Amino acid sequence: MAGGRVGMATWATSAALIDGWTELTHGLGTPRSLAAGEVLFQRDDPSHGLYLLREGLTKAYGVSAAGQERLVEIMGAGSLFGEGTALEGGPRLVTVVALSALRVVFYRAGDVQDALRRDPRIGLCLIQIMAAKQRSLAHRLIEASSLPPRARLLDLLERLRDARVPAGRRALELPLKHEDLAGYLGLSRVTVTRAVNGLRREGLLAPAT
Repeated sequence: MAGGRVGMATWATSAALIDGWTELTHGLGTPRSLAAGEVLFQRDDPSHGLYLLREGLTKAYGVSAAGQERLVEIMGAGSLFGEGTALEGGPRLVTVVALSALRVVFYRAGDVQDALRRDPRIGLCLIQIMAAKQRSLAHRLIEASSLPPRARLLDLLERLRDARVPAGRRALELPLKHEDLAGYLGLSRVTVTRAVNGLRREGLLAPAT
């Protein structure tokens, strides 16, 4: 199984771990496809299972105490998500929306729990994936308190770069609103707009459409 970082997945899960999960759970999941703009699941929905994102880009958002939407995570190919509430049995904590056409694999919670009892390697793989997600979250918290705005935005773009830049093109199309980026990066909207405009002048971001 090949190692290395999965292109564009914000959770820094290695390709080896995702390949391992796919091999160990072969035949367990159900493939699904969604169009851009479709909702995969909503906050407070029952958690029937978890998802592996094979292709595409999603955003997960919650609602603040003031009732405002807040971007929580961006997930790309190689992301395994929804496992926490699915295995715990609680309701969804966020809403997940497709930012592009998606191919996902859905794993029913009961099937995964049965598989964990039969094969402890699946449980070890899942623990390793969840640990990698915790490490990525720690990275997010550190960068939010220490990196300047341009560096925070560039760090995010690096996670998106490989899967979002078409062959032969250098500039990345940004699929998120400035308000979303501001909440996600811990910045003001004005600061994000300045950073985005600067990267567009440098040719690192495609012009606004």
